[in-house]
Amino acid sequence: MRRLAAILAALALPLVVLAPMALAAPPALIYSAHVSSLGWLPDVASPATAGTTGQSRQMEALRISGGTLAGDIEYRAHVANIGWMAWVGPAFTAGTTGQARQLEAVQVRLSGASALAYSVECRAHVANIGWLPWVRDGSTCGTTGQGRRAEAVQLRLVARTTPTATPTATSTPSTTTPDLAVTGDTGIDDPAAAQVLAGMARARTALIVGDLAYDPAREAEYCAFVRSRIPAGAQLLPGNHEAQDGDGAFAAYASCLPDLWSVSGSYAEGHWYADRGNMRLIGIAPNIALPSGTRTYARGTVEREELKDWIDAGKAAGKWVVVSMHMPCLTVGAHGCSSDPTITDMLIGKSVDLILSGHDHNYSRSHQLTGTAAAPVVVDRDGTFAAGAGSVLVTVGAGGHNARTVASPLPAWAATASGTNSPGGIAYGHLELTATEATLTARYVADAGNRAYADAFVVTR
Repeated sequence: MRRLAAILAALALPLVVLAPMALAAPPALIYSAHVSSLGWLPDVASPATAGTTGQSRQMEALRISGGTLAGDIEYRAHVANIGWMAWVGPAFTAGTTGQARQLEAVQVRLSGASALAYSVECRAHVANIGWLPWVRDGSTCGTTGQGRRAEAVQLRLVARTTPTATPTATSTPSTTTPDLAVTGDTGIDDPAAAQVLAGMARARTALIVGDLAYDPAREAEYCAFVRSRIPAGAQLLPGNHEAQDGDGAFAAYASCLPDLWSVSGSYAEGHWYADRGNMRLIGIAPNIALPSGTRTYARGTVEREELKDWIDAGKAAGKWVVVSMHMPCLTVGAHGCSSDPTITDMLIGKSVDLILSGHDHNYSRSHQLTGTAAAPVVVDRDGTFAAGAGSVLVTVGAGGHNARTVASPLPAWAATASGTNSPGGIAYGHLELTATEATLTARYVADAGNRAYADAFVVTR
């Protein structure tokens, strides 16, 4: 219990109950539906129904034409025999008219300052189901792959304002602005990704450790997707889906979400370091086949020697050393060891404080470890770790795309994990890091899915 109390104190997590506060009503949106045999119906104001119910008429298109925030909104439609169509802005048509094609789902999202102040929520009335639950911020409103027509939609804006807090003993919001937020494997079309990215915006800066849009020729769209939720942008590392899998070109991503940290090395090649406050942040891309070549970080390579020098210099300067890459070697997911195990062996051998990765679409965290990838040795397991005694490895691949299972039971080296087969389902989210000279504190934030899941640890000097 004393260890747990130390973690909570380091995270500045007072126990509180939320007391309600008076909030101004959010502004209204003005929108209309194009319906089979009826055409465009009159405009309605949120949260009214656009379309019909009880008439078995298919919606064919949606148009959001007005409202205070209309200039900061975009939306798109999933149409029978076409699929997802392009995003459009206010007063444009999402869907089709004159083709008798049923609209099956829509996605609606905010951008710019509006995305920081409000969430946009949507629910759809679907054939043979009725009203579906409300979803928000770019999540799919309706159904896809079922051949079901959407018959009506309702929209509404919800303020993001944080309630005031009165000290008592029930909940634990953080009062500290994190130095860094990290996630990976977000995708661009997945319901949870928008919520994860929006949650990351509260940190001073953000990092996405690869596997971005999962779709070729959508780099600029992905960058806009990120910026609409993290206005300052995010630092990136390449994943296999921006390289050998052909789902986009990392150079294009690096151009529209450029280097935020003035790194030493090559940002566009995923081989760099930067000092941010009390942390030395190192990014590497082992076995990622970029046009400039593939760095393996195998023994004797130039990149491995540079990496070792960067680690040593960071430690000599008194920094917490955090190494990030896309493909891990120690994992509780299905991928197994996807990079040269001697990289992980070297990082653990140097007692790198924290090793981050994605690739497996789940969240997991190790105990503090020494040893090797093949034979990890648990040094400490209570969540309060001594600096220099070993390394903590975290997979932050629950950024939104195609969530997956975790091993059951977990291997002995693993402290905790969240996947689709976990109690309560997967916790989509991001890792927050806060570094002082004396402590490196980490907290996993569940932004979507199983919000009850939590993990935290601290490394101390």
